[in-house]
Amino acid sequence: MGNGNMKKMVCPKCGGRVFDISKIPKERIDVALKCPRCHNIVTIECSLDHKIKRTTSYK
Repeated sequence: MGNGNMKKMVCPKCGGRVFDISKIPKERIDVALKCPRCHNIVTIECSLDHKIKRTTSYK
């Protein structure tokens, strides 16, 4: 790991770090996952404009 170019992606619900991404894709990609901190299922948008937003949240 240790790569200084990694972008930290955070949970839009609790603000906890959920994963790191080294290359932001040119196309928009939505990543749905269960946050290890708040245990909510959230969708995180990864795109060139670096937008991070919650699109879905379940408990």
